[in-house]
Amino acid sequence: MPFGGAFPTLIEWPPASHPASQMADLGCRFERLSIAHPDSAELTETLAPLFRDDRVTISSATARLRATIKTQDGLRELT
Repeated sequence: MPFGGAFPTLIEWPPASHPASQMADLGCRFERLSIAHPDSAELTETLAPLFRDDRVTISSATARLRATIKTQDGLRELT
């Protein structure tokens, strides 16, 4: 995996078959993705041409991903 697994995998779904259209809305919403990597500058540069989303932050630290999801019971973090 690129960057020791800290590079988020980007999935491109065909327009007519996105799985979200088949799922019940349980009220969960993506809030933020925090990416940490020792070489955060290179990771930032590599991701820049692929996408831009203010909810994604990159910092310099031991490699890890942390997703924050808003649920009916409050914010939950997945690491």
